[in-house]
Amino acid sequence: MQLAAAPLAREAIPAVESSAWAPFLAAWVHEAFVRARAAQRVPKRTRGARTHDAVACGVAPSEHAGRLRAAHWHTRASRHRVPYDAFVRGLFDNHTPNEREYIESLASVMCVDALQPPLVGVWDNAYRLPWPTSHRDFVELVFCIPLPPHAEPFSEAHEQRAMELAPWLPGAAPVPAPAAGERRAFLVLSQPVAYAPLPGHLRAYYASVEAVHEVAADETEWLMTVQTDSAGWVPLWLQERMMPAKIAEDVPSFLAWLRP
Repeated sequence: MQLAAAPLAREAIPAVESSAWAPFLAAWVHEAFVRARAAQRVPKRTRGARTHDAVACGVAPSEHAGRLRAAHWHTRASRHRVPYDAFVRGLFDNHTPNEREYIESLASVMCVDALQPPLVGVWDNAYRLPWPTSHRDFVELVFCIPLPPHAEPFSEAHEQRAMELAPWLPGAAPVPAPAAGERRAFLVLSQPVAYAPLPGHLRAYYASVEAVHEVAADETEWLMTVQTDSAGWVPLWLQERMMPAKIAEDVPSFLAWLRP
């Protein structure tokens, strides 16, 4: 199993009540940790002059073959004087419906398969794009992954602790309160899934991980890495040139919505 901007077959998703559900979740949680750690290591260049709210962007090569060989992993990192709890409300709780509130081109979101609400579900996100670009939709398997606090967010030690507690499983105990020196954190992973196309839209694909952790009482870090295949007539080389600006612009939009 590997995160990629290529659709996962719907039949590869097991039933929530089956014995395969827990290992299925664990495999994708592992994917999220691996991608978060890789994103932390990507050299980044800051866009904007301010220390807080400035967005640093970087790029890492794709490890995939075929068409996705030219689709790189685009990464951004930013720190904000915003309490961690506000990021939980805006980016973790109701993750996909909230995106509709701050991404201007996102015209509609629809849950097409509520697997383990509110943490896991399949969502169809429809974008209205300016002419002559075709409108696009993305069908994404979205995992909102609660994590135990840890002194080194997203490290291998943090992953091991998370796997031991597995707070994302149905009926799991709540995430414990942080001990001295520990910081709260969560992950959101999105993987495209094969579903019937939405009429009037061209199906496109992205795979992403968002990693958010508490830095201090009023400071939060937001890390994101994404691979995209916009499909259609747009060549991948042109898509790749546009990606740093596109992923950076989501940050001020989100903050403006979060701080009315």
